Amino acid sequence: VRAVVSAVLDGVDAAAASSVSILAGTGLTGGGTLAANRTLSLNVNGLTTDGSPDGAADYVVTYDASASTHKKVLLNNLLGGGGSGKSYFTINIVSDYGADPSGNSSSATANTTAFQNAINALSSGAGGTIFVPRGRYILNGALVLPGMPDTDDSWNAIEIRGEGFRNTVLEWPTDLGPGTFALCCANRVTNYVRTQISDIAFSGPRDVDALGSAPAQMSGIGTSNRFLLRRVELQWFYVGLDVLGDHSFFDFCEFTKNYYGVYWGNDATNRGDHYFNCCEIS
Repeated sequence: VRAVVSAVLDGVDAAAASSVSILAGTGLTGGGTLAANRTLSLNVNGLTTDGSPDGAADYVVTYDASASTHKKVLLNNLLGGGGSGKSYFTINIVSDYGADPSGNSSSATANTTAFQNAINALSSGAGGTIFVPRGRYILNGALVLPGMPDTDDSWNAIEIRGEGFRNTVLEWPTDLGPGTFALCCANRVTNYVRTQISDIAFSGPRDVDALGSAPAQMSGIGTSNRFLLRRVELQWFYVGLDVLGDHSFFDFCEFTKNYYGVYWGNDATNRGDHYFNCCEIS
């Protein structure tokens, strides 16, 4: 009798095990029926990339060794947030934001969006570095540094860094028109920007290549206060470097093949204190 009952129970267990399944949810792999041992694995590469994370609302999972448990941590509180509750990030524009370094013109809109989203994400946190790996990035819109008045501590400085201006090139093949820039700040007169750009080239449309003629109508970089350019090349623009504000430093840069290499506006807000070291202007 015991043998019969045991056989019946084994059959019931087997039937139940084959009819009940563990499902792998979003970001997981594995699963299956209970007829065998199952392993669920985290598939990070299968997750959707968040191109504009919100540091004040988004969380990541961490392991708290002191408490021997997993916890969620606000992005703004990661690594060095300190008392401000903000942290300093380094973003890879290719792996983190999906920018295309292949020089493909069909990626222009996506590249422009990727760079602008990265700028916004870092500026609204505690600042950080946008690392731009070697390659040729085609863009079709202006990049704008968010407004940051002297008294506003909610915005922070960023760095845009490449791998040398012969290796990392941002290119605008389509002219954005007069009065526009490849990169500038939201309000050049009142903003306190504190931005560093290094080891990267900005290349304009080069619509005209003739002595004495402007190669394009758009300009390269429009500065505000506290700008640092180091080993940056600006070429094929109406104005390569348009200087405004004060306390800016330009180190080992090339402002060449533009209609105006460097331009200082006759404006009361252009207070000077601009230092050029070993720059080529032609």
